[in-house]
Amino acid sequence: MKVLITGANGFVGKYLANYLRDKGADVRCAVRSEVKKLVNFENVVLSNMNSETNWRKAIEGIDVVIHLIAKNHTNYTNDVSKLSLYRETNVGVTEALCKSLISSKVQRLIFLSSIAVNGETSSAGKPFDEKSKDDPKTNYGKTKLDAEKTIKNILVSSHLDYVIIRPPLIYGQVFKGNLLNLQKAIKRGLPLPFACIKNSRSLVTLENLASLLHCCLHNNMASNKTFLVGDDARLSTPQIIKKVATDSGITAKLFCTPKLLIKILLFVLRKRYLHPRLLYNLEIDNSLAKKLLGWKPNC
Repeated sequence: MKVLITGANGFVGKYLANYLRDKGADVRCAVRSEVKKLVNFENVVLSNMNSETNWRKAIEGIDVVIHLIAKNHTNYTNDVSKLSLYRETNVGVTEALCKSLISSKVQRLIFLSSIAVNGETSSAGKPFDEKSKDDPKTNYGKTKLDAEKTIKNILVSSHLDYVIIRPPLIYGQVFKGNLLNLQKAIKRGLPLPFACIKNSRSLVTLENLASLLHCCLHNNMASNKTFLVGDDARLSTPQIIKKVATDSGITAKLFCTPKLLIKILLFVLRKRYLHPRLLYNLEIDNSLAKKLLGWKPNC
């Protein structure tokens, strides 16, 4: 099977390319520049990925496209003035790709969306599942939802099918985003005020995410479905911090602080967008992928 991975030089893409190759797939990587090519892979360079991009060369001879390109969370995720920047990549690039696929021989598009489409927090004892309503709160979540709708609208009457995957925070041996920031704080020896936070957060390891994506390459039961993916284990914020510390070979310093004071501190530090992710629940029910696809996470 010939697979194209868009955004193959990113955090997920690099791991996935190697994972799929080890599983026997013939992998082609779409990257933005020559310097970002993946060694030992077939690469195609598309320097200006936008709503006008011509994907013909990249998708020639491809059976399945895994679309990873995205503009992710930043400090401005809730800033309405930044919405167009997210839309340009998350929706515009996706739209151009889908239009190119219509006249190709590609059989399936697998799109990596986000649990942010469902929202930033879940209610206690009520994890998100595939029947949960869409309620994005951020530019990232809103444009990921728009990208999902774009895929469905364009491919609905075509020969292609699609699979949409919504992961939570993705965890690997190399940290990025908020986990990287946590690692930096721990390494600096900063005491963190989260010892008494008793929330529950779903994460997904790169291995579990890659195994589900691999499962979706050829499983007919995945056709035109959306799946929420997460590890079986759910962790509290202090447990996440301790895991990051342990995996980094360092010790975390934690102390108890009331939620209200933490919120005030984050507001003063201009980091208030972090408080839902640090203080509240975000749980995922991954049972549909297990039942329908026979997928089994490793943790």
